[in-house]
Amino acid sequence: MKPLTEQSVKNYHKVLKNIVDIPLLEIFLNIGIELIELHPEEQYISELIEAIQEQQTLDGIEELNMKFRQVQDYHNDVIATYEDDNMFEANMDVPLPIEEVMMTLMSYQSPEDNYDILLAVLMDATEAVSYEYGFMDEFYEMKEEELKEYLKQKVFLGFDVLYVNFASLLDLRTALLSEKEEDDNTLYVTAILTTINLSMFNTVRKERFKVEQKMESKKVGRNEPCPCGSGNKYKKCCAK
Repeated sequence: MKPLTEQSVKNYHKVLKNIVDIPLLEIFLNIGIELIELHPEEQYISELIEAIQEQQTLDGIEELNMKFRQVQDYHNDVIATYEDDNMFEANMDVPLPIEEVMMTLMSYQSPEDNYDILLAVLMDATEAVSYEYGFMDEFYEMKEEELKEYLKQKVFLGFDVLYVNFASLLDLRTALLSEKEEDDNTLYVTAILTTINLSMFNTVRKERFKVEQKMESKKVGRNEPCPCGSGNKYKKCCAK
């Protein structure tokens, strides 16, 4: 499956705008949030299908199936974009696929609408990570700097990449809340960074799923090295 291109985004926009009343930028980023969940089969596509059923009266099962396939194809292409290794390669001369996609998605809304979408996504994303990694109470009770120190020492110890990505999501959210930036360049950079950070959590989610599958086939002792390769004992890592 090839990553999304600027033209494919435009094509999907034409298909989807008559199916669900949700901006494509919001759909794209919310899929990234859903991919934080541990099990890959829990996909955002089911929510889109429910939205279609609620908002549209479709004539005949053939039309319904056709529209479901179109939304499913879009979902698969978005996942391919998140997993594209080129997304993490810096080349100032050639735009990354994700850059072209994001620029196109954001062109369909005003800066004010894009600001609202990005802020809502960042609020949802930080809550999703907090829930998934078990620090929801601390997330709401601690001040931001205190929370970051807690996460570094107690939650993401030994997993610096996860800590950096979550801290980045927090910083992006705080910047939008405090500065209320609505210029195109700031929002564009925010959208790119949000996508990359969500992609990293998705990569970890897939690895955790593989570990669970390994543990189902082979019992891992609590004091043995964790199969995820972190170097920690299983009881202090994925057994939590």
